[in-house]
Amino acid sequence: MKEIHLEISDLDNKHEVCEIILTKAIDFIKFSTRGSLLLINEDGLFEYVAIKGYPEELKNLRFQKEELYLYKINNFKEPAILTGIDKLDKGLLNEMKYDQLKDLGGFNIKSTISFPIHVNGEVIAIMNLDSERVTFEKNRQTKLLYEQIKYDLNSIFENYNVREKLTQLANIDELTGLLNKRLFKKILESEIEILRKSLKNVKDSEELYLIFMDIDNFKNINDEKGHYFGDMALRYFANLLKEYFSENVVSRIYGDEFAILCRGENICKIGEKIDSLKYMLQDCMIKTNVKSFSYGIIKIDENNLDKSYETLMHDVDELMYKDKKDKKLIMININEYSNESQSR
Repeated sequence: MKEIHLEISDLDNKHEVCEIILTKAIDFIKFSTRGSLLLINEDGLFEYVAIKGYPEELKNLRFQKEELYLYKINNFKEPAILTGIDKLDKGLLNEMKYDQLKDLGGFNIKSTISFPIHVNGEVIAIMNLDSERVTFEKNRQTKLLYEQIKYDLNSIFENYNVREKLTQLANIDELTGLLNKRLFKKILESEIEILRKSLKNVKDSEELYLIFMDIDNFKNINDEKGHYFGDMALRYFANLLKEYFSENVVSRIYGDEFAILCRGENICKIGEKIDSLKYMLQDCMIKTNVKSFSYGIIKIDENNLDKSYETLMHDVDELMYKDKKDKKLIMININEYSNESQSR
């Protein structure tokens, strides 16, 4: 079981990791012929993430902890050998869920070894190894073996959980919770590659737009109000971007600069989102100190598909600064007109 650490060390997909762990465990335990691995989800329900020897429809089922026999007999404290699964589950499941499990072959087994998996003292998963032919032995030797497997499983998941969190930290901007520049670059390059392939078939091609935004006069907020209020302004603006561009990829690139990637949306819909965000900021400017923003937008197509990430960002950055400069010129002209009017 310990060699699993090496096999999953470069994997980022949790489902793929669970598939490997389950397959290795079935191969390792004598007489086990099929099995399943359930992870606890955000709602506190156990769901199948890996199965072997069962139909994929099994993954549609969800269980409360009270519906799992391992919880009833030892509160997920240690592995247990279970027999007569159909009778055990009949006392725990409602009729509909019991019939679903029965129809999917969940009771066509002789016995099961059920392993609880813990991370930081909390149960996060259950692995069931099933035998269709024999009843797993219960003796001192097998008990020690199963305890060792449980220890190995806990270690595997703890290490993967830590690595997953470190990966998340490496990809998320700490202040705003948006994607950071590192991950945005990877996503943009991936989307460009997808677009490059889809352009060969016009029917499958989707429009791809890159937007670059900058909060107007952000330096003044920092200088006049302090960095605490500056951070508040960044978080507020980031939350607005999450709300208005919820279907798109949103990232904080640096300081008060943000990038958005829109796939499958036309320029009119994107323009409506930008205009709505502008009006919203104007209405709430007293609360947030963020009064407006400047932006640039480019369409990524066959004309610039071969440009690098850096070049594309430079191009859209230039358009953003043009927008900022044009607004300043408008303000200068307004002020000059106002001064002339007053002097008359």
